[in-house]
Amino acid sequence: SDGTVELVLSTGRRLRGKLHASWTRESVKELTGRTLDLANAYKQLLVSLASQWAAVIMVFNPRLNRSELYVSQVLPFGASSSVYIFNRFARAIQCIGLKLLSLLWTHFFDDYAQLSWKLEQGKAQEAAERLCTLLGWCFSTKPRKRLEFAPSFDLLGVVVDFSEAAAMTIAVRNKPDRLDALQAASDELGVLGVL
Repeated sequence: SDGTVELVLSTGRRLRGKLHASWTRESVKELTGRTLDLANAYKQLLVSLASQWAAVIMVFNPRLNRSELYVSQVLPFGASSSVYIFNRFARAIQCIGLKLLSLLWTHFFDDYAQLSWKLEQGKAQEAAERLCTLLGWCFSTKPRKRLEFAPSFDLLGVVVDFSEAAAMTIAVRNKPDRLDALQAASDELGVLGVL
């Protein structure tokens, strides 16, 4: 055909335009995803000198049988205000990626779920990682954390599966180990006579 494509939004509104010459109708249906994980995320944000009075942590030292005080130089993990502060930065990174690079991503604390068309996945990964580097953020380069884009990927305890995206189906299911844990918990409850 003439390369015209039409997208129907959930509102019913129809968007029409020309498909770029390097794309095919099949390639726009090939979706992939991955996660980008900020390494030691809270430790990447320093506590200002003016606020260090509020970053004192008490730890019991069993060898000396006494408590000791430490001043945290970075956001103390677990402090309720740390969550609020960190999420402001995480959201800023997300917005910069959306606005400047058109990255298809979202975040949950320090984990960024990133989506891409298969045709563009290499460029999308490079753009996200270079953005983090330019902004001074370190992301995990461990092989188990820095996975390539794939039609199916793990995201915070679930598997997001785009393998049937061409048929307009995206599956979200529990990870196998999560299902095993749920089954074990269910079995334990059954033994206890709760079920």
